[in-house]
Amino acid sequence: MIGLSVLYFTTKKWKLVKLRDKFFEQNGGVLLENKLKTKGGFGVGSVRIFRAEELEKATNNYAEDRILGRGGNGIVYKGTLPDKRVVAIKKSQRLDQGQREQFINEIMILTQINHQNVVQLLGCCLETDVPLLVYEFVPNDTLHHHIHDKTKGMGRLSWNNRLRIAHESAIALAYLHTNARMSIIHRDVKSTNILLDDSYTAKIADFGASSMERCPDDRNLATYFVKAVKEKRLTKILDHQVVNEASVEQLKAAGDLVCRCLNQVGGQRPSMKEVTIELQTLRKFQKHPWISQDNYKEASSLLIESEDHDLYTVRLNHINSPTFQYYSLSSSGLKRITTYIQNLLKYNSNS
Repeated sequence: MIGLSVLYFTTKKWKLVKLRDKFFEQNGGVLLENKLKTKGGFGVGSVRIFRAEELEKATNNYAEDRILGRGGNGIVYKGTLPDKRVVAIKKSQRLDQGQREQFINEIMILTQINHQNVVQLLGCCLETDVPLLVYEFVPNDTLHHHIHDKTKGMGRLSWNNRLRIAHESAIALAYLHTNARMSIIHRDVKSTNILLDDSYTAKIADFGASSMERCPDDRNLATYFVKAVKEKRLTKILDHQVVNEASVEQLKAAGDLVCRCLNQVGGQRPSMKEVTIELQTLRKFQKHPWISQDNYKEASSLLIESEDHDLYTVRLNHINSPTFQYYSLSSSGLKRITTYIQNLLKYNSNS
């Protein structure tokens, strides 16, 4: 009886090993190993190939209480590796055999990406029926969660925070477009694909090997926004908190930027590098003490000029603030801003 039991479990284990070997080859595992060997060490130490049982143990056999989220892209689980590192494990879409080489090439490229605003892909498991992708764990949920869940989110997602998150996301996309080993186009940028870490820094997720087609609802939202801007109804569709905290001019500038990014003609859309510069300029509007709705355009011109060469550093004492801040201004901007500084000095001397 004992002998039969041993034979049964041995046979079962052998079949499981053979099945995992089949999935490994089917999902491009052999191709990945060969590429790592023939590329002169390219990717070695970065592309980690996880074993199926390792991830089963990390997720307590994919227990329900380990699920971080479900969606069109699959299920994401929270796992803890033997070294106590917490990771996010994503069941990817079923792999088309004709796309194996493209998938493996993307895995090798994506694991090389190391940017503070991009969720890092640590490795993969190819021993299951569908590939498993292992990412760094980002603890503070998605931007969508903090925007829409008033009870469990950040509580108060201010205009400044929204602008910062947009700027950080744009920086990440600009990096993927131009600075990564190969140009990577996300194709599905939305609030559920922007995660926030311990310090609420934005991290872009779900691109490259894990990306899917855009949901029609997202296209409808974009169309609705553009229509509202054209009909001058922007403030009617925005969060009341945003409308109260931002100036009308800031909202118009942000709305105009969004509409240009959504232009159906690719050649008329700004590059992500240009988007980061415009968002950075909008963020500077929050810092400069002389900004008001009356002189918004003048100050905007000065701030944009500060991106040029031939810069001077000016130290200004913010009104009613004991701290000093430093700003860079172009030579022409420095002359034009003298009036602002004089007004500030007069204000301080009279107060």
